[in-house]
This record gives sequence, C-alpha cells and structure tokens, in this order.
Amino acid sequence: QTITFGADAAITFDTIDIDPQNWWNTSTNRFTPTIAGYYDIKINVLMGVATSNTDQVNVQIRKNNNTFALMSLERNSEGIGRTINGSKLVYLNGTGDYVNFTVYVAVANQDVHWVVAQIYKKVLDIMRET
Repeated sequence: QTITFGADAAITFDTIDIDPQNWWNTSTNRFTPTIAGYYDIKINVLMGVATSNTDQVNVQIRKNNNTFALMSLERNSEGIGRTINGSKLVYLNGTGDYVNFTVYVAVANQDVHWVVAQIYKKVLDIMRET
C-alpha cells in the first residue's frame, strides 16, 4: 500500500485470516464487535526503505476514529525497512464502537509492505506477585 505523505491514511487489509463473527468490514477497514467488553488490540507494520533521516512515520490505533494508541518512529537511511508495533487494551460497547488503523508518513513515496493486526477479547488476566 503506497501512502500519501502529510496526512493520516487508513491501513487496508488484503486478507482477513480469522474472523468467525464477521466483525471486520473490508469496505470501511473497521472492526466493530457486537459483544461488549475489553479488547486487546495489537498491530505490527513493516514500512519500506527510509529515504532520509527525517523520514518520520507513525501508526495509530483508533477507537471511533479517535487515536488512543500512537506508535512513532524516526527512521534512518540504512537502506532497510523498519517495523513499528504496539498494543492497547480498549473497552468496546458492542453497539457501535469500532477500531481502525491509520499510518502517517512525513515524506512522499513510502510504502507499507505488510501489516499484521490482532484483536482478542479479554476474559481474564491473572497475575501473581511474589
């Protein structure tokens, strides 16, 4: 996916591997669950080769189109792509809340080579301190 520089762009997905509830909409690039609860949202993005030392890029996880997680990276000109990843726990109400992903690049002609997004409904976290 080639990204236009200077503005947030929706990350599109060519393939949805597992979506048994059919909550991912490939037309709007949104995840809209119909069951309320906490969801663990994870994303990993591989960007193309940097073209300058000021080639800043960020990836955003958004709830109802408002950013709630921002992962930022200033890449160097090493001639290799760089990955950005992050995760965030968010409550979705099951009656219209949605999650989408965007990317921003500061210079022209940057590509998103691949994206992996994972969304899990949290049921229980248990921790023991010794």
